[in-house]
Amino acid sequence: MTDMFSTLYYTCIFLLGERCSFDFSPVGAGLSMLYAIVGVGLNAMPMAAVQDALTHMPLG
Repeated sequence: MTDMFSTLYYTCIFLLGERCSFDFSPVGAGLSMLYAIVGVGLNAMPMAAVQDALTHMPLG
C-alpha cells in the first residue's frame, strides 16, 4: 500500500468480506480469511465488554 488511508480502506473491505474484486492465490485467500476472523474477533471483544457494562447499569 502506498499510504495509510488506502491501507485502512482495504482493511475495511477485508473485514466486511467484500473480496469479489481481488484475485488471491490459495495462500493469500487463506491469510485473508484468517485476517478477517482475527479482525472480527478483536473488534467483538471490546464491544462485548461495553455491552456487558451497559446491561449492568442501574436504570434511573
